[in-house]
Amino acid sequence: MTVTDTSRGTGTAATSTTHRRHAFALLGSVRITLIFTLAALAVPLPEIGRAFGLERADLILLSTAYGLTFAGLLLFGARLSDRYGGRRALTAGLIVFAAALNLRVQRPRPSRPSRTSSLPQGAMQ
Repeated sequence: MTVTDTSRGTGTAATSTTHRRHAFALLGSVRITLIFTLAALAVPLPEIGRAFGLERADLILLSTAYGLTFAGLLLFGARLSDRYGGRRALTAGLIVFAAALNLRVQRPRPSRPSRTSSLPQGAMQ
């Protein structure tokens, strides 16, 4: 007479389905983030083109380069997360971001004329 343990079989199938749903939701949110960042780039793109003298084909290439760089760095971050753990990778990323932000804040700003100095005399009254 053999005894089979059925308690293990039901738990792993439910857990596997739950993990798949969470992974699918995560992949969907990453894809939406990528689409929104590319859409956010489209807003200042005409001004960037005017500032640098770029044609329409160059702006499309710029947008594609931004998307590929973003996706590549996203994959690199996922690889770091797989290798070192999500919490460590996030902490390291936040430290690098804070350090870069700190360097940017400490950098002296070039002097620019104030907006009010270019307005006509009666405009500020």
